Amino acid sequence: MSFYLWNAIYVILSLFLYVYFRCGVSDYLRFRKKSRSFLRKNKKGLRNYWLYEKIHAEIDLGYVYYLNLLLLAFTLLYSILTVTLGWLRPLSLTIAVCGALLCALQIVAVIFSNVYYNLVNYGKAFVVIAKDINPFNRNALGLHSSLFTVLEIGGLLTFAIYSFFLVP
Repeated sequence: MSFYLWNAIYVILSLFLYVYFRCGVSDYLRFRKKSRSFLRKNKKGLRNYWLYEKIHAEIDLGYVYYLNLLLLAFTLLYSILTVTLGWLRPLSLTIAVCGALLCALQIVAVIFSNVYYNLVNYGKAFVVIAKDINPFNRNALGLHSSLFTVLEIGGLLTFAIYSFFLVP
């Protein structure tokens, strides 16, 4: 497959990973004993919804706030750059580097999201294997494991490295 096609597929995956991270932020806030109404009230408005500014000002999200800013910026930059200019050969290396940086951020985000999902639902940060108790997160087996996250991280690393091999 071509460099452009692989990166276009990764753009779609990146959007899903950003949504997964936002779910992780909600789990993080629920773990910190913040109610759903607190979240709904403080995410009103475009800046508060995407950047969590009001929540950060009220309870200090710390590194989560900055991770969200970086992840949002790199996801948008990578997506726009890949979709609009990804077919230009001179920009392939730039897109590969941007994709690798995005992968690094997404690995941190995936670990963060998985840890807080596990803490909220199972009371432990790492779950070897358990019956999935979240009806919205059912996979084919009905099981949840942090080992799936390890495989996901391996896939992200593999893509980041493989992308450099595809650069024309």
